[in-house]
Amino acid sequence: MSKDLRTWIVECLAADPRPQKDFARALGLDPAAITNLKKGTRQLSGNELIEAARYFKVVPPMLEQSMRRTQTGTVLGFAEDGVPDLTPGLRIAGELATDRWRRRDEPLLQARTRLIQHDLRFPAHRQTAWIVGDYTIEKQAIPGDVLICVSFDNDEAVPDGVLVIVERVRAEGALVEWTARRTRILGDRLGLVPESYNPRLNVPLIVGGGGDDAEVTRFPGKVVMMHRYTA
Repeated sequence: MSKDLRTWIVECLAADPRPQKDFARALGLDPAAITNLKKGTRQLSGNELIEAARYFKVVPPMLEQSMRRTQTGTVLGFAEDGVPDLTPGLRIAGELATDRWRRRDEPLLQARTRLIQHDLRFPAHRQTAWIVGDYTIEKQAIPGDVLICVSFDNDEAVPDGVLVIVERVRAEGALVEWTARRTRILGDRLGLVPESYNPRLNVPLIVGGGGDDAEVTRFPGKVVMMHRYTA
């Protein structure tokens, strides 16, 4: 755990009149885990960090940079009473499914209204959420799961062996398909490999080295987090 975050926890506990066991209960942890947090030998998960901020009513350093409104929704702000409002702020950007071509402005039923917790390790404005719609990557995620991706830096090459969101565009931008695939560097070309048990879906895409000029392939980002679907 970073020194700044450990210091924040120690200072908040010292300033709070409530017993330490109350803090442990609020986070759903054993009191011994709080001792390890203070020592810096245990990490806080994203959800635990949010609950800690709610408990102390103080925003930790890690979250201060996210206190903004972005095109993905309100990530972090303050309610009228001054209590941190840590409502998850990412909206579903699209549905991941092989050969499911759609108009870019086609609605996603109720999915687009869902608010998803972003990954606290990265700036919120660089993140998007994607709902899994088929079994293209069933070895990693199944329909209903939500993947969080972070956009690549302007000069960052797509690395080998990472799970990325793939956007294919046809008909001069009128039709789009989104999938998640594993990258494989193949000389001057890039392979985009599904991770499915279904042979029909488990067909790689090859980008570069000459191809269909009528189709454009883009990469909204690399996957950094998954929210598992629960009925």
